[in-house]
Amino acid sequence: MALQAQAAMDVEELDVVAERGYFKSVEILACAEADIAAIVPRPQTSNNKALGLFDREDFHYIPEDDEYRCPAGECLCGH
Repeated sequence: MALQAQAAMDVEELDVVAERGYFKSVEILACAEADIAAIVPRPQTSNNKALGLFDREDFHYIPEDDEYRCPAGECLCGH
């Protein structure tokens, strides 16, 4: 689709967005080779949620404090 859009728009470079789970690595490679920047979210590979454990998404980074907060609101910091 991205290659078709690039041709239809008659542009050399293009930025496209793909949904998590709806792409193949060969398609991303084809985009890169055609100067198309494919923006794709990282796949969710952790099975923690299914095991009843916390997942990376449950922890929130606070840039101004350079620390993470866990789901219980506790600081995950070195002090």
